[in-house]
Amino acid sequence: MDRVVHRQARWACALSLSSKRISAYEAGNGENLHGWYTGDGMTYLYDGDDLGQFNDGFWPTVDPYRLPGTTVDTRERTDLGTGAGTSTYRPTNAVAGGAVLHDRYGAAAMELIGPAGTTLRTKKSWFLLDNTVIALGAGISSSDGRTVETIVENRNLGPDGTQRLLVDGVRQPAEQGWTEEFGHARWAHVDGVGGYVFPDPAALHALREERTGTWRAINTGADTGGGTDPVTRRYLTLWVDHGVSPAGADYSYVLLPGASAAATAVWSHSRPVRIVANDATAQAVEARRQGLTAVNFWGAGNAAGITASGPASVLVQRRGQELAVAVADPSRTLTSLTVELPFRVRRVVTADDTVSLAPGRRPVLTVAVGGSRGHTHTAVLS
Repeated sequence: MDRVVHRQARWACALSLSSKRISAYEAGNGENLHGWYTGDGMTYLYDGDDLGQFNDGFWPTVDPYRLPGTTVDTRERTDLGTGAGTSTYRPTNAVAGGAVLHDRYGAAAMELIGPAGTTLRTKKSWFLLDNTVIALGAGISSSDGRTVETIVENRNLGPDGTQRLLVDGVRQPAEQGWTEEFGHARWAHVDGVGGYVFPDPAALHALREERTGTWRAINTGADTGGGTDPVTRRYLTLWVDHGVSPAGADYSYVLLPGASAAATAVWSHSRPVRIVANDATAQAVEARRQGLTAVNFWGAGNAAGITASGPASVLVQRRGQELAVAVADPSRTLTSLTVELPFRVRRVVTADDTVSLAPGRRPVLTVAVGGSRGHTHTAVLS
């Protein structure tokens, strides 16, 4: 898979992406029978108090239709990899990747084009900042007559976990089997994990359930087959229901790893990061305190005052009289890319040899992205 990894002192977030270049999963010889959605933007959130989240009986017990970070339809799937030999599935989307600025901020994007048997399409973005991950989805469409869901979280709470869940400050039940729909949720908090903010109040669904499975159910390989002893874990799942056959649906949510409930409520109210675009043209955020704007363009377009000539991930940070710019082509289809900025620029301070500048009130960067395999190109401007 294409991996995006964002590390902080107390937490890390990893994204599993895929494209026509890199498979969504590998399966064969009876292994990885339920890996259907592991490359569709699955989001691995690790924090300092819960580093074993994904290796504590997670794979035989998690609902494989509800992996965190994914947008899926609810059709029933058949086991993968039941034949001899190893097989892979490569989707048909070109966009999967992103750009990095100062080794500190990231913009990642993936166009999701479902496999045969589904017409599901969506454009997914993640913006990875100091203490925040902003997840956006746009153009969520399907004509199959099935419900489509975006999974905000599906947390493994261990064999007997009862971690507290708050929704808009109200404590929710801890009993297994409890489920609820919150019509206009603004924020949620899970003890020991962190906060979840919904900039546009969401129709949030929540579920507590105890799930039992075996390693053998997902790995029947002759040499590597799993055990048949039952494994039981408790899960807390949060998701957004886009309805049956959605047309142009979207979502937005913010992960605040390790944040307290009070800090989550404050973030929800103060909105230090603002979503300025979330559509089929571009997805963009502005972090005002950092002077940072980050955009994923799905084609030629304009967002947050920035114009791009084609698909691009762009990050711009203004600090004093300098602009730091990072640009990448996550589709790996372009030879050259132009980016117009909304700040007056006089000259280049430093730049990669692939970047040239036409200065002025609306400066234009021309970036030679051809052959760079999604690499980030950077410049500092005065």
